[in-house]
Amino acid sequence: EIYNIKDKNRPGLISQVLLRDTDVRIASQNVDKLYLGEAIDNEHANKFLSPACLETIELDSDKLTDQTQLVDLPSFNANDVAISGNTIFITSGTTGGALSILDLNSLEIISRIDIDRAKAVALNDEHIIVMEGTGTNLHLYDRNSFNFLRTINIGAPNFFEAKAEIDVINDKVYLSAWEDGMKVVDLSSGAIIGAIPVRAGGVCNGVSVAGEFVFMANGLN
Repeated sequence: EIYNIKDKNRPGLISQVLLRDTDVRIASQNVDKLYLGEAIDNEHANKFLSPACLETIELDSDKLTDQTQLVDLPSFNANDVAISGNTIFITSGTTGGALSILDLNSLEIISRIDIDRAKAVALNDEHIIVMEGTGTNLHLYDRNSFNFLRTINIGAPNFFEAKAEIDVINDKVYLSAWEDGMKVVDLSSGAIIGAIPVRAGGVCNGVSVAGEFVFMANGLN
């Protein structure tokens, strides 16, 4: 759904799309398209090899249209999307997952890096950063060549079905680490330099940084 929030006290619904047999895990807008990471009924939709997929929906004057495309991805869920220039980076996984790198215009897959439980992806000037599991490992790849650089082990508990997100500010990664709350990792040293816990029985499923604030999406285990 798309809302007009010019009047913050009375947001108005201006566009809506209903997706059949689809679980949307992430939505990201880039110019005149919406990019959705999904899990679909692969027997029902185009006989895809697995449920994970990327769906694009064209926008017209900030409204959703029926102009869509689907791209088959490995594993059960497409979990996160990052877009830079003419390239899409999208993670998928529960088991047998990957970081898939696609051309923005053709949606053809340029490269695919196998990562069993690829959850979240973010970019800085030098790196592609992928979180595997729920706050378990950060895998770093060269931004230009896509070559593997190193892995930083976070040591947080892993619940394979949990939602997990990261945000990157320069060389610091802010990540949701489920029962361990939110952690901050320095990419230069690999050290955990900050953390905010959650209350007993709680979990952190998402994190976002804006200015001097860190926002955490917390729930119950």
